[in-house]
Amino acid sequence: NQHTRGVWMNNLVYNIHLLTGKIATPGNSPFSLTGQPSACGTAREVGTFAHRLPADMVVANPKHRQIAEKIWKLPEGTIPPKPGFHA
Repeated sequence: NQHTRGVWMNNLVYNIHLLTGKIATPGNSPFSLTGQPSACGTAREVGTFAHRLPADMVVANPKHRQIAEKIWKLPEGTIPPKPGFHA
C-alpha cells in the first residue's frame, strides 16, 4: 500500500505545481498525498474512482449526475450513466 519513495513523489508533484504556477489556482492545485491510498477519503471526495463522482456521489444515480453537471456547467446528459474502466 505504501510507496517506497512517497516523500520524494510528494515533493515532485508539489514542485511541478510550483514551477508551472498552478499552486492555489482554481482546479489546478495538487491533492493531499498521504502515506496510505485514500487515507483522508480523497478517492471518495474528489471522484477518482470510475464509478464515483465528487462528494461521495455515484455515476449510476441520475440525480447525482444532474447535480455534478450543474456544478460543472455541463449540458444535461453529458455524464454517461455507465461507469468508466477501473485503473
